Amino acid sequence: MLSNFVTQVFVYLLHLAGWSFTDEPSVKKGIVLVAGHTSNWDFPLGLLFSKAAKMKIRYTIKKEWIRFPFSYFFLSTGAIGIQRKFKTGEQKVDYSSQMIQMFEKSDQLFLVITPEGTRSANGQWKKGFYRIAKKANVPLVMGYIDYKKKEVGCHHIIYPKETYEETQKEINDFYAKINPKYPEKFILPKL
Repeated sequence: MLSNFVTQVFVYLLHLAGWSFTDEPSVKKGIVLVAGHTSNWDFPLGLLFSKAAKMKIRYTIKKEWIRFPFSYFFLSTGAIGIQRKFKTGEQKVDYSSQMIQMFEKSDQLFLVITPEGTRSANGQWKKGFYRIAKKANVPLVMGYIDYKKKEVGCHHIIYPKETYEETQKEINDFYAKINPKYPEKFILPKL
């Protein structure tokens, strides 16, 4: 109850600052892409949007952040701690299969992915989001934070096409119109 009240207060303050929250997704589950992820401010804005839209979200985060005292906050907001680096001989974890199983077991679930994998300029996006969406048979939901328009939302639903390239072209067309906080750090993949 308290967290709903706190969320509403923050959303109200953002409205006063000129921000708007729009375009809640019309599906119950999918992979929410958030591209143009160039700032740490994307996290609290996206989290507030998901709370205001009553979306059950999950997202991956470095395993190191899922330790006391941060673990309470991150786990309560939907974080999934992942190990990015493995020592020689250490068995790697198949995170894609785990994500697909989560979708199979859930009636409502949004997995938030920043395909750039970094807040720095990177035109080589990770393709895992496409493989997971295809195997789990869920759509890609275009999440965005437009700093120029002061707008946060989930707009445009894409069902994975036969190839990654066809799907990425439609994704590029959408994100070409979005204004991240630091545009010089945002590069769409070349096809």
